[in-house]
Amino acid sequence: MFYGIWKVFNERKESGRGLGARSIQLLALIILTLSIVILSLANVLKPDTTGTLLAALIGYILSGLGKEDKKPKGNKTAHANTTDNRPLP
Repeated sequence: MFYGIWKVFNERKESGRGLGARSIQLLALIILTLSIVILSLANVLKPDTTGTLLAALIGYILSGLGKEDKKPKGNKTAHANTTDNRPLP
């Protein structure tokens, strides 16, 4: 669990992108899934509660599959020349 969290933070740090909404969702899913499994193996959660929590988690994961982070099509950004400090038109 900690290795996965470390990998996500490290990859985001190296790429310079920071933590976005999807990264935070991934980290929450990793922590929640492992917590549910550990609690059910320790007999803290009843089997029907474990099934309900895992079904809710799977539903949450699958509900986000159709949604994409859409960017406006007409919004093209121009890259400025690093030696030219004039404002872009």
